[in-house]
Amino acid sequence: MKTYPLPTIIESPLRELREERAIALIASGPALAAAEVAGLRLDPLWRAEPGAATEVRFAALAAQIPTAAEVVYGVGGGLAADAAKFAAWRRGLPLVVVPTALSVDAHLTWAAGVRCDGCVTYLKTGPAHTLYADYALLGVAPVP
Repeated sequence: MKTYPLPTIIESPLRELREERAIALIASGPALAAAEVAGLRLDPLWRAEPGAATEVRFAALAAQIPTAAEVVYGVGGGLAADAAKFAAWRRGLPLVVVPTALSVDAHLTWAAGVRCDGCVTYLKTGPAHTLYADYALLGVAPVP
């Protein structure tokens, strides 16, 4: 069995995050809004909502990422993290995740959860490279 490393965890307010690479951003609208209120300032080359947690949807997102993208960001909860993990893996790009809730483990795992026939299946993608943890944002996240 292969052991995967945890992402590098950067404990920092989001207002201090700086990214020079061309960003492909996968984020849910409410989560991105909360992260922006907390100070996240990204200028993505491309942006999409994660949509349904299916391999077909995740593959479609990966196919839409412009070739100029240098990094994939996943901002939000488990759905955004899983969609971004799959897209980054499919495109061979580094992945940065910005969790907006602590109720899921998707930001730290090596697999993307997808739904198929009412069941969850896990697709091996590898973990994120970097995780930004803004404790002020996470401290006010809604409780599931």
